[in-house]
Amino acid sequence: MPSLATTMMNAVPRLILRCPAHRILSGRYVVVQFTGRNTGRAYSTPVAYVQHGQRLLISTDSLWWRNVDGRAPVSVRLRGVCQAGVGSRVPGTAAVEALRQLARIPGYPAAAGMRGEHRTVPESEIVRAAGQRVVLAIDPGYAS
Repeated sequence: MPSLATTMMNAVPRLILRCPAHRILSGRYVVVQFTGRNTGRAYSTPVAYVQHGQRLLISTDSLWWRNVDGRAPVSVRLRGVCQAGVGSRVPGTAAVEALRQLARIPGYPAAAGMRGEHRTVPESEIVRAAGQRVVLAIDPGYAS
């Protein structure tokens, strides 16, 4: 169960990303909506993303990723538009590359526990983070 601090910290970006003011954050953040595998409960969480074509790459150190892995159906609110997709875990070097790109988002390195100086994150920190975080791909479409 998320702590009160986590709930409050996620509430503001989630609210902004769902209203016309989404442009403030939507170039760097999406809201991922998914259903709990065991509870059947609907969840939504704001996360930083990078985009490769239509694929979105996100990462987390929270356990909610288990609900999204395995081509699970999800929806994302991307730039004010809700889109259906499927999620899957990104392995190995592709995950490191995704974290390298995510580390360029202002504020992301600190939130992901990466240390760096002058907006530069050393490769060793990115590799270390890849061992502690899960990178997920959200692809457009429906689970097959």
